[in-house]
Amino acid sequence: MSEVSEKITINKTEKFIKRQASELYRCRELAYPNSLMFDINDPKLVPPNYVEAGAGTLKLVEGRVGGSVDFFTIELSKRRVPMPFWHRNWDNDELIICISGEATWETEVGTIKLNPGKMIIIPRGIAHRVIVEGNTNYIAIEIKSPSLKIVHSTEDV
Repeated sequence: MSEVSEKITINKTEKFIKRQASELYRCRELAYPNSLMFDINDPKLVPPNYVEAGAGTLKLVEGRVGGSVDFFTIELSKRRVPMPFWHRNWDNDELIICISGEATWETEVGTIKLNPGKMIIIPRGIAHRVIVEGNTNYIAIEIKSPSLKIVHSTEDV
């Protein structure tokens, strides 16, 4: 076993600790202990929205931040056809990160084109829908939480 250095943050205070590498995996409480990694290109990961225009995403991870009431989900989208209706999430902000392909996100405040490496935040309560055209192989990760906050922007630079 090798020793590793790790930076941890507790109550907004950073601490550095050293421990044996194997302990990193033993202390995790995972629903699927052997699943520390997802291959989002795996053909077995088929979100409902891959085959049905009005269907949703595939939830990969969900949980709470510490003991708080802030619940979050990490979901996979592989939409192949346009969303046939507008959607408004009253409970969560949505962070959409494009992994491959491209899609156009129409919102009530404007239209945004997403391609690999781009991401958008749709604040809760904002109506939106996604348009995917052709064989774009669109894959996105969607993170949903009631407490997303932008802490850095290229506009700050």
